[in-house]
Amino acid sequence: MALRDYRPDLNPHEINYPKEKQARFQEYETPSENRERLRELVFFINIVIFCIITVFSAYIFLSNDFPVFLSFLLAIPCGAGGLRLVQWALKKQKQTKQVKK
Repeated sequence: MALRDYRPDLNPHEINYPKEKQARFQEYETPSENRERLRELVFFINIVIFCIITVFSAYIFLSNDFPVFLSFLLAIPCGAGGLRLVQWALKKQKQTKQVKK
């Protein structure tokens, strides 16, 4: 009866990576929970800004006797454009504050 090819030093579930691909302990960083929460908050703030601008622009179009369907179709791009305008203004303000420091 032949013996099995048994090698106690090798584990079949263990993968040997080259040393240059292995992460060092100093390079490892735990994911920041505060950063993820801030990203989620900014995402929902963007949704709120889009909705508010869309509602206001739809109200303006409806008060100027635009047809209902047309006013809602025009309000959506106005909300998206308004959101981009707010994001651009906040980024510009942040850049000017960094320059002043």
